[in-house]
Amino acid sequence: MAATAVLLSARRWLTSGVLVLGLAAGTSLLAMTPKTDATGSVLNTRELRCTGRDPTVCLSSAYEDRRRRLERAAAHLTRRLEGVAPTHYLLTEDSPQSCRGRKGSGSPWTIGVSPRTEASVRNLAACIVGPALYEPASPEAYALYRWLAGEASADRPTARERSAADRLARLSARRRATWIGQYLTAAEHGSRPPAVPDPRGVRLP
Repeated sequence: MAATAVLLSARRWLTSGVLVLGLAAGTSLLAMTPKTDATGSVLNTRELRCTGRDPTVCLSSAYEDRRRRLERAAAHLTRRLEGVAPTHYLLTEDSPQSCRGRKGSGSPWTIGVSPRTEASVRNLAACIVGPALYEPASPEAYALYRWLAGEASADRPTARERSAADRLARLSARRRATWIGQYLTAAEHGSRPPAVPDPRGVRLP
């Protein structure tokens, strides 16, 4: 009888522990999920599955077939961003395309991937670089996009853009990471990023 009582007590404790862990995980996922008025938002988070760490990729079950491609793209960008990369990527039925929010929010930098957008390295790189890639393209934006995507953007680059991309590629990993961090901070505040420094230490005009 005593052994049976101990076993039942242990089962109750284990069940309680699983419940607490489930509630904790659910709370974390709800905090990451975009807040919308859609009635299906909470139901979507129940089907959300996250994999990996730095970066963590979270998808709802409806888009499970896109996981491997998003994981590969996120891992590539993490390597190229060298310590200043997004920590989470989120794709659900109602997640908006969202790239900013890196500083000052007190929460992880989460890239929201719209289900209507292909989760490719090119698209995510353009998302991180921001509007400066298009309105009109600055040499710094082009250089960062070229570094992240590993290819040129659709338009033919100018001489200044090619020069900036070449300087960024030739920087040491430490100096490049510093500059990328400065670029992202400037993009976060809507200001112009600093010029890509010369790897030889030559002062740019």
